[in-house]
Amino acid sequence: MNIINLKYPKHIIIALLKENSTEVVRLKKRPWQKWEIFKNETFEASWPEVIPEVIEGVERKKTAILLLVLRDRYQAHQETYPKTVGEHLEDAVRYDLDEIFLSGEDNTNFILGKPIETQDNVVVPIFSQTKEQYQLLTQNLEGFLQVCILPAAQFYPYLGDEVKDSIVLSPLNHKRFEVAVCADGSLRDVFILEEDNIDYFKTYITSIGIENIVCIGSKAPDFLKGLKIKFLSIDSALLKKVGDYIAKQEVIKGWPQDLRLKPSKIVLGYILLAILVGIYAIYPIFLSFEHKHLIKQFQLVSQELQKTEKEWRPIERIQKEVEELKAFNNKLEHVKQEVVSPLKVLKILTETTPNDTWISYFDLKKKTIIIRGESGSVVNFLETISKVPAFQEVKLLSPVRKKAKTQKELFNIQIKLK
Repeated sequence: MNIINLKYPKHIIIALLKENSTEVVRLKKRPWQKWEIFKNETFEASWPEVIPEVIEGVERKKTAILLLVLRDRYQAHQETYPKTVGEHLEDAVRYDLDEIFLSGEDNTNFILGKPIETQDNVVVPIFSQTKEQYQLLTQNLEGFLQVCILPAAQFYPYLGDEVKDSIVLSPLNHKRFEVAVCADGSLRDVFILEEDNIDYFKTYITSIGIENIVCIGSKAPDFLKGLKIKFLSIDSALLKKVGDYIAKQEVIKGWPQDLRLKPSKIVLGYILLAILVGIYAIYPIFLSFEHKHLIKQFQLVSQELQKTEKEWRPIERIQKEVEELKAFNNKLEHVKQEVVSPLKVLKILTETTPNDTWISYFDLKKKTIIIRGESGSVVNFLETISKVPAFQEVKLLSPVRKKAKTQKELFNIQIKLK
């Protein structure tokens, strides 16, 4: 049930909703579709009571809110489907909504986790929230560009290598824990652990074969004694790590719709390519019209010459004019042969340019290209394009400098085509 919002926010408020407190990280957009954290806060009040403090002075129409909730504020379970369902998995889940969610499709928002493949089936994690739960958390948030909710556990696999394949324990209070099962870099299951179900928990971790248990914090209650637990002391920095990860993404899946942070690189690339192709397509078109015009002139002069010969008049001047037009026509044909297709050149550059490199200037004259832009490593970029068979010579026209804002290296490169 994901809806794409085509508007992009200027500011994002990310809030981690805990039992007795609320942690907030604020992101703002920088030039070139970059996001950065500019403020993080902790409020000693729970959500939604803390809402007035969090949104004070915020420009709602340009701001999106992303709420990260713990397991006590949503539902999670797994469903099994035959492998033959293939790419129609989400359609199959939607078809079964009345059976999966007792509240029905119209009252439930859901997102799917990464499917787990067995020999004949796929097991898909489903994370859902009723619309009543959503409305309880989003009251008094009218007017914001977007309000999106998703499980905080979705981001545990990105906290570090030690939690990519592990069972993560996150304290809800001193007696209850959120248990997130992470495998192959994705979230597989989430449930609540209490002293009453510790025996089930021990049996469960034995059955799934994941021995690595990581607890966010510095200590665990007595009922967890006997388990080999590694402690990850990042509780205060947890949301900042999540914010850093979100700032690098194009879209975040959540309830009731996806939060789209910026256009995809593919879309931006096609826009730039279309602009450049449009500009450089004009020149060959002009040559084509000029060539047709000259051909017509040549035909007219030839006809005049034949008429003059028949009338026995001096033809030296006309012959000379014809020869000049022929020479000009040959020169024009030669120029046409030297014109390089900008589309082919742009295609080569698009295929060979690394992801960390941005070309902001492109100039093509005859068989010489000038490109300027910025890159994570100009040396690596030069080495890559020097290997292109169509490029005869690649060299720097200016010393490499670093851009102060992005710390990327600025380049001015000349390429000669074969």
